Formats: sequence, C-alpha cells, structure tokens
Amino acid sequence: LPLGTVSFLDGAHIFESSTWIMSLEEEIIKTQNILQPLVDRPQLKAKLLSKPPFRFLHDIVSATTRSTGFAEGLYKGEELDSGAIRDKESKLNYLGKIAACVSICIGKNVDMRGPKVV
Repeated sequence: LPLGTVSFLDGAHIFESSTWIMSLEEEIIKTQNILQPLVDRPQLKAKLLSKPPFRFLHDIVSATTRSTGFAEGLYKGEELDSGAIRDKESKLNYLGKIAACVSICIGKNVDMRGPKVV
C-alpha cells in the first residue's frame, strides 16, 4: 500500500522505501535473492534474517565486502573479528559504521535502530 514516507519496524512490516511497505516475509525473500549470490556463508535463513544475531550480521557484512569490495577498509583491527566485538558499545559502533557507509552510498538515511538490533 502506498503510504508516503514511513519509518517503523514492528515485526510484521518494515520500511521498504519512501512509498511502500512490505511484509517481513517479502522483505526476507528479497534480501535472500539479492545477497545470497554474494555470500557463500552464512546461509541466509529466514529465521536468522527475521531477528539476526550480531555475529550473523558481521559475517554477512564481511562476506559482502570480500565478494564485492564494498566498504573495503571501513573496519580495522579487532573489528574484522566478530569474536573480538563483545560489548554492546562496540557492536553499536560496528553497525553504525556500515549504516553510515550505506547511507552515503545510496544518498539517503538508513533507519537502523542499533539498540534494538543488539
């Protein structure tokens, strides 16, 4: 349904663009179709995509960078090892970096609520 600019995530629907809302299931399928060809591991299972743990997100970002070169050099040192990122602040910083990078590349703000993710 066209709704104008919408910005929310309620478990049933998520923000798709400034004009459309897709169900979580539709968004998961779209994500799988776009990313799975770029990512050997981890497998993008619907259960993990619906509420992804930090390690899963880290693995997807890392695999996408390896296969495409996107965000190469964004992370350094311990940030490259998901096991070294243990505290909430470090996880939020990691996710904030990739959200900012994507925002710059697409020319609009990525609405990522870090505290809800970690």
